[in-house]
Amino acid sequence: MTAGGPTRPSPPALLLEDVSKTYPGTRALDGVSLSVGRGEFRALVGENGSGKSTLVGILGGRVAADPGGRVEVCGAALPQHDPSASRALGVAIIHQELLIVPQLSAVENVFLGDLPRRGGLVDFDRMRGEFRVLAGRLGITIDPGTPAGTLSIAQQTLLEIMRAMRRQARVLIMDEPTVTLGVPERERLYAIIESLKADAVTFLLISHDLDEVMRLADSVTVFRDGHHVRTAPRPGWSKAGLVDAMLGDERGAKALAAGQRPDDLATGAPRAQGPPLMRVRGVRAGAKLAVDELSVASGEIVGIAGLVGSGRTSLLRAIAGAFEGSAGELQIDGKAVRWPRRVHEALGRGIALLPEDRKRHGLVLDLPAGDNVTLSDLGAVSSHGVLSRPRGLARARKLLADVEFRGRIEGPARTLSGGNQQKVMVAKWVHAGPRILLIDEPTRGIDIGAKQDMMRAIQELAARGHGIVWVSSELEEVVAVSHRVVVMSRGRTVGELAGNDITLGRVLDTIFDSAADPRSEAGPGTGAVAVPA
Repeated sequence: MTAGGPTRPSPPALLLEDVSKTYPGTRALDGVSLSVGRGEFRALVGENGSGKSTLVGILGGRVAADPGGRVEVCGAALPQHDPSASRALGVAIIHQELLIVPQLSAVENVFLGDLPRRGGLVDFDRMRGEFRVLAGRLGITIDPGTPAGTLSIAQQTLLEIMRAMRRQARVLIMDEPTVTLGVPERERLYAIIESLKADAVTFLLISHDLDEVMRLADSVTVFRDGHHVRTAPRPGWSKAGLVDAMLGDERGAKALAAGQRPDDLATGAPRAQGPPLMRVRGVRAGAKLAVDELSVASGEIVGIAGLVGSGRTSLLRAIAGAFEGSAGELQIDGKAVRWPRRVHEALGRGIALLPEDRKRHGLVLDLPAGDNVTLSDLGAVSSHGVLSRPRGLARARKLLADVEFRGRIEGPARTLSGGNQQKVMVAKWVHAGPRILLIDEPTRGIDIGAKQDMMRAIQELAARGHGIVWVSSELEEVVAVSHRVVVMSRGRTVGELAGNDITLGRVLDTIFDSAADPRSEAGPGTGAVAVPA
């Protein structure tokens, strides 16, 4: 106690009392109350549509809460629907889709919207000086003059953190910051987060990666259907407990079960297969990709594992005719066919690619979900050259039901959650009737319930006779549902696992052993492993 009376405790970094948000026909947030202490690392988890993004929108000033609630930042009332006021109070948000201007330099992106001036001119010397000081403090090695568009996603994420720190952010909200990062990039980001925590920066993390949540968070808040379900310190949570709280007990149990290997995979029993449905040899694309052989049989799921930059996506794009200048040998049902130079050529051979970036390359965002589904083969829903909308809707409804789509079929695809967008893309290519599906990062940026649906969809497609070759940065998923796992490093295949050998430990050992092997730097073909049928 001081001479003037007891010391008043500092207000929390974030305080929300009875905060709601109503849209026409939807209550996105319903009477939410939260308190996040200064210097605390709070994780916020829940399915897409649970209210997390609405809450972040309110804190960032993009969304106005309904009247009657209370929102404070470090004891000061947060004006509603005012992004500049939010920034002035020390709130910074790093969105999953980074706010980077690729044509500008690294330093200009860090000072974006707040360029220092001297004599009416931009003070570039001061910018570069402050950039280097800030980069040194965070242990970041990026040249300030480098065009931001040439930087990796991990480096662009670091630029966003530098921008927030330069503005002296007191509350840093990170929305899926590691979804596009490989293991080394994640570890670097985690180290920077730890250093900022020591400086009493308050973090609010939005993440579907529950392992990441359990590693980083001091406490975890779970949202479901717009309601605050529970907040507790991290030791009070288990991964299973988080899943149950997010989905409800019954759906949570199913989601956890979906992460287990199916019986025919877990026992190591060989899957009944005929000859390869597809085999590729001597695949070359760009300066780095040099894969000697890869095959997939009807009903088989082949997972490709590797770090970011290992060549996984390039391999899929080359086979799908989406990598200009690629070359190789392609066999379908044992017969040699011409290597696809264009996407439509690959489709003509029964090969379809579900791309990594569903928004830029997979969907027409302003079209309804149903129209996106039938777009891959309009002839199948036409009569005498005239598109039949009733037939198209009926076809789309059936295919979307098969993948447990939970959105509005008539609504624009851009309004759907990430999980529902991914389901639309799966339905779209199933409608086109390909025999071979190349699937790149199908669970990136979607919640655990949608991941469950996606894993089941992949297994059901294989059960119908499709050949599946797929890539995921979530190695646990690759281990869970693949009949074979091909490991890639530096543009080459460096190992293959099957049956009981498919474990997370074996996959990681193969990846890191190849990274440490100087022979993996050899020319095309060296170190490549032929993949049997």
